[in-house]
Amino acid sequence: MFKKHSFLYRNIFLLADSLALTLAWWAAYLLRRYDIPLPLTLNMRWESYVKIFPIVLLICLVTYRRFKLYVPRRDGVWLPELNDLLSASTVAMFILVTATFFYSSNEYSRLVLANFYVLNTVLLVVLRVAGRRVLRSLHVSGVNVKRA
Repeated sequence: MFKKHSFLYRNIFLLADSLALTLAWWAAYLLRRYDIPLPLTLNMRWESYVKIFPIVLLICLVTYRRFKLYVPRRDGVWLPELNDLLSASTVAMFILVTATFFYSSNEYSRLVLANFYVLNTVLLVVLRVAGRRVLRSLHVSGVNVKRA
């Protein structure tokens, strides 16, 4: 019973993280393209960002998995999870910046990457807090409770 629920919760967090990554990536692009009043010194083609998005998703999700963000945490302390989340987001961003530098440094805006880092981190923290509250309320109501 616990393994089944653990697998389900892990997949729900994985899906939520994927959606947060997607939302943060496209919001960062749209913010840079249309809302930030800095002059565009490079041609921000939509196709370039569409092309690199699967790589961004893969880098981030693999990094999150390596930092054990999808391991069940039953101790109720959220500070270590927050620390792991911030560390994983930072490492993923460094990998992404390095990859875009070697791939094509003049095709991607660093401001888009900075916006993505901030938006993604905030979205992930909000999703984790909300997810933990939902899991806690389910636990209090008797779901996934080990009975002696």
